[in-house]
Amino acid sequence: MDNWKKKTGEVYYPERTEDLVLLSTDAFDDLRETGKTYGAGKARYCCHVNEQSQLHEMFIYHESGTVIAPHKVSSGSESYLILEGCLDLVFYSDEGELKQVIRLSAFGGGENFFVRIPNPVFRGIVVVKDTLFVEVREGPFGPDRVIWASWDKPKRLRRQVLDDSMIKSVR
Repeated sequence: MDNWKKKTGEVYYPERTEDLVLLSTDAFDDLRETGKTYGAGKARYCCHVNEQSQLHEMFIYHESGTVIAPHKVSSGSESYLILEGCLDLVFYSDEGELKQVIRLSAFGGGENFFVRIPNPVFRGIVVVKDTLFVEVREGPFGPDRVIWASWDKPKRLRRQVLDDSMIKSVR
C-alpha cells in the first residue's frame, strides 16, 4: 500500500496530499486483501485529504454477506459506481416502510452499475458478491452526519436478507 497512510486498520488516505492520487490493479488487490484480513470484511481508500474535504471520493471493498443497517446522511447527495461484484441498495421511507430495492452490479453485466442519490434517504446495503465500488459524497463528513434509523430493530435488514422474498417483491 505504497503512497497510502493508514487511518484505521481498513481506512487509508493519500500519504502526500499535494500529489496526484493514482490507483492500479495492484492497489485494488491490496484493498481486497486488507478487507479480508480485518474481520469486518471491508476496506477503503479515501482519495480526499481528510474528513473536512468538500468532496469525498472513496474506493471501497465490501465482502459478500456484508449488511449495512438503514441510515442516511443529514445533507447532500451521493453516488455509487460498481467496479466489480454486486450489491443491493434497500430504500425505506422515514417511517421504515420498505420502498425500493436497486441491484447494482459491475458495468457490462446487464444491470444498473451506477446510482446518484440526490437527497438524503434511508437505505441499507446488502452485499451480494464481493464488491469493489466508488462512492462520492459531499463533505465535510463525520459520524455526526450519519443518521441511523431509529425504527430499525437490531438485525432487521439482515432478517429481510434471509427472507429474500420480501426484498425481491419490491425490486
